Amino acid sequence: MKQLKSSEPDRWEGYSLDRLAYERAVTMARIVIERRRVTEDFSRLREGNVMLSRRTFGRLLSLVSFTDMFVMGVKLIRTVYPLFRKRR
Repeated sequence: MKQLKSSEPDRWEGYSLDRLAYERAVTMARIVIERRRVTEDFSRLREGNVMLSRRTFGRLLSLVSFTDMFVMGVKLIRTVYPLFRKRR
């Protein structure tokens, strides 16, 4: 990419059509590769291959913040706790 100096903000003429086509092709290839990788990870998870699906589980957990995990934990405890309390 062409880098601009801060003193010349109006001189950038944009991308050529060839460059736009190249950037679009690269982006589409990345999307296809990522979609295939995610599909393979979840198929491993469904098959029960835990060692290969840890990466997927780790990525899913990294998307959830600590606060979200805390809220989900409280909701889970509120749902499960009465079941065990009735057994006593």
